[in-house]
Amino acid sequence: MAMRGFYLSNPVTDDTLLEMGDLNPHGRFVHLYLNGQYWGVYHLRERWGASMHSRYLGGSKDDYESINGNWNVGGWADPVSAGEIVFSQLNIQPSGPGDTEYVELQNVVGRTVNLRGCRFTDGIDFVFAPNRDWLMAPGDRRVLVRDVFGFRQRFGIDVPVTGVYRGSPNNGGETLVLSDARGTALCTATYDRAEGWPQATGPG
Repeated sequence: MAMRGFYLSNPVTDDTLLEMGDLNPHGRFVHLYLNGQYWGVYHLRERWGASMHSRYLGGSKDDYESINGNWNVGGWADPVSAGEIVFSQLNIQPSGPGDTEYVELQNVVGRTVNLRGCRFTDGIDFVFAPNRDWLMAPGDRRVLVRDVFGFRQRFGIDVPVTGVYRGSPNNGGETLVLSDARGTALCTATYDRAEGWPQATGPG
């Protein structure tokens, strides 16, 4: 949504029409947290429909015919496919104070992909909410952390954090698997401390 300017166009058009005395939905933007996990910015907005028209214009909702369409449902970018996204960094059992563990994903293809509904099926517990778009332009990275406070202490506030995962990969070695909404594996990463993996260089 942000890439198409909805965060700007929606309030401008809505508020302008309302100020002109025209019928238009009321709404506001909110930051949504569920069980301590940040899910992003959402636009809480009245839905155009027969019920809305009857409330503002009077009469029964049966007096109005409403056809609603939203071509953004399901995402304006195609869902991600296997091989289009990779684990670019794994910061497992980090050294130094604080919990700075993180997992970084990167889009390695020349198109925007959508992570809507994708989830980890091995290694950690995290779901990209299926009720919104999670777009990644070519080359974009998304950072998932175990502890936001510890991560911010170490790396500052300039690195965007996509979300907080639960659980922790085995420090001795494990396989992480990111799958799509149907459970098909999109990318995997198997690490083993015994093989001398290099230290993460920092997110981004």
